[in-house]
Amino acid sequence: MRALLVLLSLCALAVPAFADGDLVLGPAAAGGTAAQVQAAGKALASLSPKPVEAACVANPSCLAQAGKAANAKRVIAASVVKGGAVKLTVVDVEASLVLGDKTVKDKELPGAVEKVAEEATIAKAKALFAEGNQHYSLGEFDQAMTSYSLAYRLKPLPAFLFNIAQCHRKLGHFRDAIAMYQNYLVGVPDAPNKDVVESLIKEAKERQAEEDARAATQAKLDADLEAKRIEADKKKAEDARKAKEAEARAAEERRQAEAMRIKHDKETYNRHPSRKWMIATALLGAAGMGAGGYFAVQERDEQQKFDAQKCGDPGQILSVAQLATCRSERDDGQRDATLSTSFLIGGGAVLAVSAIIFAIDPGNLERPHAQVAVTPSSVGLVVHW
Repeated sequence: MRALLVLLSLCALAVPAFADGDLVLGPAAAGGTAAQVQAAGKALASLSPKPVEAACVANPSCLAQAGKAANAKRVIAASVVKGGAVKLTVVDVEASLVLGDKTVKDKELPGAVEKVAEEATIAKAKALFAEGNQHYSLGEFDQAMTSYSLAYRLKPLPAFLFNIAQCHRKLGHFRDAIAMYQNYLVGVPDAPNKDVVESLIKEAKERQAEEDARAATQAKLDADLEAKRIEADKKKAEDARKAKEAEARAAEERRQAEAMRIKHDKETYNRHPSRKWMIATALLGAAGMGAGGYFAVQERDEQQKFDAQKCGDPGQILSVAQLATCRSERDDGQRDATLSTSFLIGGGAVLAVSAIIFAIDPGNLERPHAQVAVTPSSVGLVVHW
């Protein structure tokens, strides 16, 4: 039925009709003489042909470009070939497609131009229709629709719309199929297959409604999933923010605790009794060493006096008074030597103890130290360095 409708329509429109949208180009000298070209030009004069180069006649794109510039739908290019005959080439402007060509005598112009243009268009539409049928039979609905659509552009017959609608339906393009079916019925209100077309429209609408419902359900599912994803991302970001804030608070608490510990350690260190004893013993040792030095000087002076009076010279005869002085100086020197030694040794020992206390520095909690850690299940040595 599909093929029959289109063929009947094509046969009915096979009467030549020169359209205002046609552009005649030529004639061009493709093989004829200048006189032959001039004769062809006179024959085409009533059609107002525009000049064209021979190279452009052989190039469909060039002819289509000239047609676009003139806002034409078809271009009919005339070129004079060998023997004086005129070759007419018909090109569809929108598709840049050669619809056909035919060689005629110059005496047959210009009437042949109209006839050749229409015959080439109808022949090409038939060929595209047959090509579309072949693709349709093979299940190649995309290619079939392309052929039918191009045929419709050449000859806008409503029957082609039915074929295009069938392709859309097979491809699942139900909305487009409905539009094409309806356009077909607008063009052919009393179509012999009207009941069939209306049932196909009803079926396509039901299928489209099903697809719309599935699409709406899927869209809702997608929206719900997206909302859940966004909510999960927000929660994740909020958890990360809270964790960062908690970490910042913990770091601040550690900093404050460390500052308090340092402050406490410094206060404890400064109040530690060993520091006072270290200072006291250091002063005491220094005083002892100073006293020892003082008595050492005294002992040296006594020794010098004793030597000056030659108290220790066996060959020297001394008077009783001199002997008494020598004994006094000797006794004083021995006493000063004893005191000097005692104070120096005692002061040195006290200073040594102070140095040891200073080195140990028991009040400094930052110094390396060890402590025993006792737990209910183990005993361990903890070394702080």
